[in-house]
Amino acid sequence: MNIIQVLLNALLLKTSIELPLNSTACASVSASIDGDCTVTMVSGETYDISKEQALGLLSAQSPGRYFNANIKGK
Repeated sequence: MNIIQVLLNALLLKTSIELPLNSTACASVSASIDGDCTVTMVSGETYDISKEQALGLLSAQSPGRYFNANIKGK
């Protein structure tokens, strides 16, 4: 299933979406219909993040570097 199908299904079902990340550290970014965002690490750890941070992870050339610079320990 491509990203457009995932987004469309989530909107139609009014559920959360989970988008995979191309990263050895960060597995995915999830967003609920209410706007709550989470990043899930490859290790299974999860972090609540802002919408801006979610967009940053999704657009980063290196999601792991973005995570370390903008989310971890903040």
